[in-house]
Amino acid sequence: MTFLKKEEGATSTDIMVLCAGCIGLAVAIVTPVASGLGILSTDINWALTCPNISEGCTLGTYNFENGDADGWEAANGADTGVTDPNGFDEYGQMLGPYGLDSGIETDGSEQITQTYELPPGTEEATVTMDVLLVDSLDNYDFHGVEEGASFYIDNQLVATVHRSDPESNTYEWKIENVEGITVAFEEIAITETVGGVEGWADSIYKVTITADDPGSEITVGMGVKCNSNAEDEAVGFDNITVEAS
Repeated sequence: MTFLKKEEGATSTDIMVLCAGCIGLAVAIVTPVASGLGILSTDINWALTCPNISEGCTLGTYNFENGDADGWEAANGADTGVTDPNGFDEYGQMLGPYGLDSGIETDGSEQITQTYELPPGTEEATVTMDVLLVDSLDNYDFHGVEEGASFYIDNQLVATVHRSDPESNTYEWKIENVEGITVAFEEIAITETVGGVEGWADSIYKVTITADDPGSEITVGMGVKCNSNAEDEAVGFDNITVEAS
């Protein structure tokens, strides 16, 4: 018993070395195990939310009728602006409408964004949305760009739309040559007035943007180009859907 109680000598040294070794082994095991559990958790999440990527899955769909921006963020901490302002009652709530008084830059730069993680095996990501173009948007050289809306994928400009003829309410689309990106658009409504000033017709387009081989995540962004307050000229976004396949 006297031997066991001694705190000096070879026995004490061996126990200290053994304890240190056990601690070192535990540390070495914890890191890969924690990493493995994180990977397993991610795999389980995708198995539940997107069990078969070949059949596609929806990562987000938004009509903003709950008044919430649902993860969409404005640059520089500005208010994202889900509104149902006077004069837009027919259309309902939307992301926007954005004008010169909306707190974001209105020079066409990327101002509204959301980033999505993509399921393993994603070969294609597709974004669809309605863009509401209010009133004349007729100052063609404000900030050096034509008034209208702009669209971004992974912070890169992929398309713009601007009013080409304020008298006939026609718009012109410019599709940028970006590898792996396809943009299509369809005019779905020309109304007498949805919002803004009476006598100026408003247009609604459905935009579809497809990204091939997008990687592990995708950032969707929009910008606005106008030089009047939202009660006059404005741009809004609605019915946004993001899908992976």
